[in-house]
Amino acid sequence: MNLLDVKKIYSEALFLSRECKKCVDCEACDKAEELLDILVENIDNVSFNDIKEREEFREILNNIFLIRKELLK
Repeated sequence: MNLLDVKKIYSEALFLSRECKKCVDCEACDKAEELLDILVENIDNVSFNDIKEREEFREILNNIFLIRKELLK
């Protein structure tokens, strides 16, 4: 998995999590949780081309944990 893959999955999860703010336990919430779980499970499998990509991934990773926390409320 490379940073582009991470960004695609993260973007979809972010979109779905925003949809969740309008509902209570809907399919979007479940799908967002699944996508975020995939990213967390594959943390060690992400490859980077340079330090900039690694820093960008760290920022995405921090956001992943914030989104997951919101979804669990």
